[in-house]
Amino acid sequence: MKKNIFMVSLCAFALSTPAFAVDTETSESSTKVQQDSNGNYSNKTSSQSTDAAGTTYTKDQKKTVDVDSSGNKDINSTTVETKDPKGLMNKTTVKKMHHSKTNSDGTVDTSNKTVVDGKTVESNTETTKP
Repeated sequence: MKKNIFMVSLCAFALSTPAFAVDTETSESSTKVQQDSNGNYSNKTSSQSTDAAGTTYTKDQKKTVDVDSSGNKDINSTTVETKDPKGLMNKTTVKKMHHSKTNSDGTVDTSNKTVVDGKTVESNTETTKP
């Protein structure tokens, strides 16, 4: 009899355990845009989410556009993406930087750089003429 009660209790516990598991996902984001009377603006966006396995994803983006009286336009963009799975020492970070300058004569200078966990994996610069 004691054995049956024990087995019934064990089965009831085993079947109810998945009901107590935490399978939730969370997400947050925010955006801030600022513009001045000269046509310059900046945009900052941040987001963070966590999946059911406990992995946290963050993404921070910043973009600025500056325009001067000569018609030159300078665009800088930086994106930092982080993936942090549950546990220690397994976080990865990817940082992407883009710079573009359009001169009044029509030439465009661009540069791109990608850094993964502190190491540059891609970097290029290009000038385009009309």
